[in-house]
Amino acid sequence: MKWLLILAVLLVACSGPDIPTEPTNHVQQIPEEIPPEVEAMKLESNFEHNSDMPRELTCQGEDLSPHLKWSGVPKETKSFALRIFDPDAPGDGWVHWQVYNIPRASTGFEKGTYEGSQVPNDFGKEDYGGPCPPSGKHKYVHTLYALDVEELEDVTKDNFLEKIGAHTIDKAELIGLYEKS
Repeated sequence: MKWLLILAVLLVACSGPDIPTEPTNHVQQIPEEIPPEVEAMKLESNFEHNSDMPRELTCQGEDLSPHLKWSGVPKETKSFALRIFDPDAPGDGWVHWQVYNIPRASTGFEKGTYEGSQVPNDFGKEDYGGPCPPSGKHKYVHTLYALDVEELEDVTKDNFLEKIGAHTIDKAELIGLYEKS
């Protein structure tokens, strides 16, 4: 008797749903507007990534800060910070420029200009100090940070990365190269 009950349960369980014998006309609905792909944050200049920087941006030229533009910024961004660093310099590398409290509305800097607040670099000045490697070709890492705060306070040369890092949403890098002639 138990086996009849088990057989009945198995037959019901294996019978599955009814399958229609007539074709159906189901059309997949396609949205009228396809949302744009999420763009990665990007930092650009008048030199290509991993290529030589123009002489005018260096100690052998006019020592002008580079033209920079950025895009693909996260919606949550409230301000930016920028750092230019030479990891190939003797010691622990060389800071060429650190700028913070760059307004959210900013989309870049023209050559020789900036917005925001600066802290001293390894040249001992707040303003941009261009590439001037003692020997060989060096990398100059330009890093733009998208931050979740409008303003940072008490930022110094020594705590710049700590203060910025605590509020970074996203970042973009551009590497320029330079060798003195």
